Amino acid sequence: MKDLLYKYGFTPVSFFQLILITVNAQLIYAFWDIRNSVPGGFPAALGVTDQEAGYLYSMQGLVIILGTIALGWVGDRFSIRSIMLLSTIGVGGISLFLTICSPGLSMPVLLACFFSMLFFSEVLFKPANFKALRISTSEEHQGAAFGLFEFGRGLLAFLISLLWTAMLYYQASPKAMMMTSCVIVIVTGLAVFFVVPKGQKVGDDTQANSTKRSLKWCLASCKVTSCLDCWS
Repeated sequence: MKDLLYKYGFTPVSFFQLILITVNAQLIYAFWDIRNSVPGGFPAALGVTDQEAGYLYSMQGLVIILGTIALGWVGDRFSIRSIMLLSTIGVGGISLFLTICSPGLSMPVLLACFFSMLFFSEVLFKPANFKALRISTSEEHQGAAFGLFEFGRGLLAFLISLLWTAMLYYQASPKAMMMTSCVIVIVTGLAVFFVVPKGQKVGDDTQANSTKRSLKWCLASCKVTSCLDCWS
């Protein structure tokens, strides 16, 4: 077994690290994925209508657009391990708050919770997770690492779907499923914290400078467009 791992650039420790990184990458979305397994019960458990649930789900696109601006600054100043722990515990904590306090939360509070939860999972977590995956093996074995990563995520998605199916079969309430997902998210975050190397950061100064240049270019483009509109 060790020979096979060494062939693809892994050691037993780094392969175990890859497994936990993969588990964390998929299961951080356990709470978010319940909306697909219980499309009617999930909004009802939150105390919202289907239309209001649509507003909550639309936060994903808004978060990705706005959050990417801050990504370069955050990635250059905090370690992968810190970001992954903060992101996962943040998602788990917000999910737990929603589970315990719903229904009864106002729409602005729900929007803020979903925005924050998705900011943690989409903006902060993903780049750190991919960087942790990339450093788990050598440059020439990146394809194998990402292949195993995607295979593992697919397998976990199947298994978590089986879990929700079993809970629905035994008539578990949406609240029980939500609470289960919160525990899953928090446990995976704590587990991965102990295997990701210390000191590694998501990006370097080049990433931050690139982000600043992109923002300046966008602002300059807006000014040019405004001038053209005035002349037209």
